[in-house]
Amino acid sequence: GNKINVTGNSIRRTVNNGVKVAGDDVVVTGNKIDDCGALSTGTAGLTIAATAARCIVSANGIKRSGKEGIQCYASYATIVGNTVANSGQKASHNGIHLYDCIHGTITGNTVIDDQASATQANGIKSTGTSDLLVVVGNTVVGNITTQINLAGAGNESAHNIVA
Repeated sequence: GNKINVTGNSIRRTVNNGVKVAGDDVVVTGNKIDDCGALSTGTAGLTIAATAARCIVSANGIKRSGKEGIQCYASYATIVGNTVANSGQKASHNGIHLYDCIHGTITGNTVIDDQASATQANGIKSTGTSDLLVVVGNTVVGNITTQINLAGAGNESAHNIVA
């Protein structure tokens, strides 16, 4: 549905996604999502479906997801102030992955892999038709392949801390 709020939950050790939402104007904020999707073949900690638009994902703590920490298929999404750590427990995946997203804002997130054997391939990655993204002021550290890897020619990436 539309205008759904998922707020202040503690979600642990799910077989599939910790949170998966579809619909417009969804807000997912202040949740703690740990070890989700790591018990099966691997799914994301938090998924925003392609049928969604204008969603806000903010101030969530996501650790040790089976695949992506946050995977977003929605356009006009705002992903701000989240901490994503050590994703890709079942297969090397990304901290934040945007699939076919247009006009997204990804700012103020901390995306790290601080394990002895890293599993998070890219910190922030966009693929497919993703474009016109604003990726600003994120801290992205310790990922295997790249820290920030964006598809599309119209993106803005600035003032990110990468190492």
